[in-house]
Amino acid sequence: MVRTLPDRFLKQVAPDKADAALSEAQRHLNERRWAEAETAFRQLLTAQPAHPGATLGLARALIAQGHGSEAERLLEEFPASPESVEAETLRPLARFVSEAENTGEEALAPIDAQYRQAARLVGRGQFGGAMDAILGVLRRDKRYRKDEPRRIMLALFKLIGDDDPLTREYRQELASVLY
Repeated sequence: MVRTLPDRFLKQVAPDKADAALSEAQRHLNERRWAEAETAFRQLLTAQPAHPGATLGLARALIAQGHGSEAERLLEEFPASPESVEAETLRPLARFVSEAENTGEEALAPIDAQYRQAARLVGRGQFGGAMDAILGVLRRDKRYRKDEPRRIMLALFKLIGDDDPLTREYRQELASVLY
């Protein structure tokens, strides 16, 4: 259905319930109130099961709470939509958190242990510590796991937002380590 100019205008000045619910859930994400965001996105998905914005928001909230496996499933089955690019960016991060969530405490090489610790820190919402650990891995080996740490950092930037002070700080750090 193509929206006419009056339809678009009305949608801007009087958003429907789903738009209001999505805005509220997004506000929780922006404030890093992950559990509240998860609840709000799940409620929206109950009413509109294929809503890509709500699915993406739920995946973000799950990753930040250490539920990488569920987030990974959501992102693997993500519908084609304008949000698909961001979903694809977050997939490595969901897998990263999921691996840490589903592995034991076996003996690891120091670089592998540092990398796993970074994943656990992401799952606890300790993004600065996680990014420090990832940068430490990259300082030791810029090609570790075929560029995966760089992709994880970019996904973390997406997760917490481009305007977040951590993103601005660590984006510069990442550039200085890589180049």
